[in-house]
Amino acid sequence: MPLQEKLDGLWHNISSTALMFVTKGDMNGRHNYPGKPALNPILGILFIIGLIMSIKNFKNLYNKLFLFYFLISLFPALMTYPWENPNMLRTYTVLPSVVYFIGNAIIILCAVVHKIIKNKNKLFRYLILNTLYFILLFSCLYELRTYFKYQSEVFKHSFQIKLPLEKAIKVQIKI
Repeated sequence: MPLQEKLDGLWHNISSTALMFVTKGDMNGRHNYPGKPALNPILGILFIIGLIMSIKNFKNLYNKLFLFYFLISLFPALMTYPWENPNMLRTYTVLPSVVYFIGNAIIILCAVVHKIIKNKNKLFRYLILNTLYFILLFSCLYELRTYFKYQSEVFKHSFQIKLPLEKAIKVQIKI
C-alpha cells in the first residue's frame, strides 16, 4: 500500500472517529443504533465544551491524565482499515474520558450559572436551575427512548441468521 493511501486512510479514520461522537455514528446495529452519534446532542455539546476546557487548562494533572487516556483509547480505531470506521466497539475504552469531559463541562456550566444567579431573586434562580435539571432529564429520556424503542428492534436483527447453521458458516456437519 503506498504511503499516500495510508495517510488518506489515517485521515479518514481520524475524521470518522472524531465525528462518531457528535454527528454520524457507527453503522453496526450490534453496538448502537445505526448511524446515531455515540452521544446525544446535549451530551455532545457538553463533551465538546469539556474537551476544549481540558485542553485549555492542560496544566491540571487530571486534564493531562484524561486527555492522554482519551488519545490512547482512540488508537485501535485509528489503526484499522478505513472502511471499518467509525466503530464504537473499538473505542469503548474512551468512555471514562468522555464522562470526565462531560462532568467537567457540567461543573463549569454550574459555576457560570452560579455567578449569574448569585444576586438574582429566588424565582429567577428557581427557573434557571430547573431548566438545567430539565435539560439533563430530557437527555436521559432521549437515550432511554432510543435504546428501548429503536435500538432494541435493530438489535434483534443484528445477530439473526436466516440459513441453517451449516450453510451460514459453510461447513458440513457430519453426524
